[in-house]
Amino acid sequence: MNLKKLYDDMQLYLEIAKQRRHIVLESLENPYQAELLSLKETLKNDKFLFYHQIHEDIYRKIDELEILKSKIQLCSNILQEMFPHNQ
Repeated sequence: MNLKKLYDDMQLYLEIAKQRRHIVLESLENPYQAELLSLKETLKNDKFLFYHQIHEDIYRKIDELEILKSKIQLCSNILQEMFPHNQ
């Protein structure tokens, strides 16, 4: 009977050790997973913001070029009126 009790106690201790090991491993993995998820979300947000910033910059530059084009056309028309013989 004594040997059976020792064996049962040993089995119980082994099961407790397995559970503790599992809990310790989970506690180590959870912060890692949280940090990884946070980094992925940060990257996703940064890419989104970068895309929209570039998109806005491109459209702003296109608008500036359109304005310059109009000014050049106006200047060209004025010059043609001032110097019609240069056509």
